Amino acid sequence: HRQLAQEVTEAQQLHAAAASAEAAATAAVGETQRNADERHLQLEQEIAEAQSKHTTAAEAETAAQERHRQLAQEVTEAKQLHAAATSAEASATAEVGESQRKADELRQDLATAEEHHRKAQEAELAAHGLAQDRHLSNEALMQ
Repeated sequence: HRQLAQEVTEAQQLHAAAASAEAAATAAVGETQRNADERHLQLEQEIAEAQSKHTTAAEAETAAQERHRQLAQEVTEAKQLHAAATSAEASATAEVGESQRKADELRQDLATAEEHHRKAQEAELAAHGLAQDRHLSNEALMQ
């Protein structure tokens, strides 16, 4: 009977130890599950943040590409305007040169005309003088 009682006590102690080990294991499994759930939520949050950053970066890249395209177009337009301005300047310079040449020709023609006019006046005065001399000479002869 004593041996049986001792075996029952040992069996009760083993049962208590097994129950304690099971409770510890259950607690460890619960803690591990809570840790895994927390890490899973943390990873999902990090993934969502990374996706948001990726979307923001992609939007910024698209905006930068559009701005680059606009700037390239503005540069092309500025080059075209510069070429047109250079062409207009060259044309205006040529026109100024032509006008200057014509003005020089007109000044030369005016100088020539003034010289001819002066010579004609001199010739007219000389002819008038000769006519007067002849008239006086004719009057002298008639007397």
